Amino acid sequence: MPTLPVTVNRSLQSVAIGNGGLPVRGRGGMFGAMMRTAPFCLALALLAARLEAQTDSTWREHDAAADAALARHDFVEARRHTLAVDSLLGAHPAAVLSLARIAALSGDSAEALAQIGRVAEMGVTTRRLADTAFNGLRASPRFRDLARTIDGNAATIGSARVFATLPDSDAIGEDLAFEPSSSRFIVSDVRHGRLFSVGMHGEVSTINVPLPGGWGILGVAVDAPRGAVWMTAVALPQGAGYTAADSGHAAILRYDLASGRVMRRFDLPSPSAAAPGDLAVAENHDLFSGDGQTGAVYMIRAATDSLETLVPAGRLHGTQQPAIAPDHRTIFIADYGRGIARVDRASGAITWLTYPKDVTLSGIDGLIVRGRDLIAVQNGVVPNRVVRLTLDGAMNAVLHAQVILRDSALAPEPTHVVAGQSSLYVIGNAGWSKYGDDGAPAPGVARIPPRILVLPLSR
Repeated sequence: MPTLPVTVNRSLQSVAIGNGGLPVRGRGGMFGAMMRTAPFCLALALLAARLEAQTDSTWREHDAAADAALARHDFVEARRHTLAVDSLLGAHPAAVLSLARIAALSGDSAEALAQIGRVAEMGVTTRRLADTAFNGLRASPRFRDLARTIDGNAATIGSARVFATLPDSDAIGEDLAFEPSSSRFIVSDVRHGRLFSVGMHGEVSTINVPLPGGWGILGVAVDAPRGAVWMTAVALPQGAGYTAADSGHAAILRYDLASGRVMRRFDLPSPSAAAPGDLAVAENHDLFSGDGQTGAVYMIRAATDSLETLVPAGRLHGTQQPAIAPDHRTIFIADYGRGIARVDRASGAITWLTYPKDVTLSGIDGLIVRGRDLIAVQNGVVPNRVVRLTLDGAMNAVLHAQVILRDSALAPEPTHVVAGQSSLYVIGNAGWSKYGDDGAPAPGVARIPPRILVLPLSR
């Protein structure tokens, strides 16, 4: 979905590692030299503070140690620490480029080209090949080929078209879910704390939700048999009526579509850093929510109608959208800074999906299961994109990643997806970048209404 004073998912204002896009706060170390400002999504801003608080003692320490090793020309030690960063950040492109840089500086051209090849295969772009460390490689035909491939990774993939446009240029369209009984989509609006109903012909109407001013609706999920829409609401500066006194308040609500009433409300302890965001409803009506600020995973059991913490804060970092696994015992959940975790629904035990070296699982926001594949929205890499992740039979490992939508014009700021039988519906330009951390309009940013895109989806 995706910075203090409020951290919800990714980030309105963030500092991104390299040209690949992981939003993190602070500078310094080898990555500090590779960071740039990125204007994308609140989920990015919120995650920024999350990662700052929760991963400094892991990847940041390795980063600083690698920087110190480079300063004394100890390339073996620099590589060792950077390999740790590579692992801890879900094969982030910037970490891979740092490995390439270390190899180039130490005279290992083959290793440098191999690491640059990983970046090319990841399907991302970077300007970091201009680094003088790579000057010795520029005459190499392999280097030139890889540079052309990386530049080509900005090209459009997928034949998306606009399915519906929200009627308000101020809106931040964060999440969407499909409501089958009336064949419509429910879309959340962070800016004004409301829902939009979008019909199958693209017609849009507003659903008003009784929330205090300044509360934004982030995640939405439909519990069709109960005629309910679950939503997460967080007070944050990007809310139109926000005041500083609202900070630290959040809730998970069950809304009845027929009566237009909030039937159940679960308030998180306040004031606190808790910021429940993305949602998923299981086959038995249990609800799961990731907390983009603390990394916790919450669960509301249908049998007891009670809120509990399935995964305590700090074990994951910047948790995004849960997705129910076909075994009904597991959820997949995106950790924005590392990759995709498998979480046991009974115990909260965590294992991690493994993946090939030429795949990056960093910066995933939206995540759904389709058959035995995962469809993931990566708005923490450059360019932002939607990918299909093919898993092994046990659904423990990613075998292959295929970009199915990459379109900087139509989908510059994608967040979440819904899959139909043969089509994929995705929010293409959520609108977080229209506002700063303080909620004020961002200067020079066009106020374009959020759009829902549709594209064919084979298999």
